[in-house]
Amino acid sequence: MIFIILATFETAYRIEEEEKRPMAIAFDTLRVGKKYLVKNYGEVNRVEVVERTAEGDFIVKDLLTLEKFSLSEITQYGMSKDFDLFEIR
Repeated sequence: MIFIILATFETAYRIEEEEKRPMAIAFDTLRVGKKYLVKNYGEVNRVEVVERTAEGDFIVKDLLTLEKFSLSEITQYGMSKDFDLFEIR
């Protein structure tokens, strides 16, 4: 039980550190092969851009589940006040 609490704290600390980056980036600056942290409505996703579609959308792969989906699925219900998009290493 202690391990789970420590792992959760460590993960939350890493997310906070990544959120301290100076400025969020725009969708236009996303690059194929780069990894990003996307936060919307309190949900945090770490994704890697796999492909850019002709419609200007992006196919991304979730780094945790390895599931592929379009980036527009994250923002399909709008962008909340806590929306952020950062490049991660």
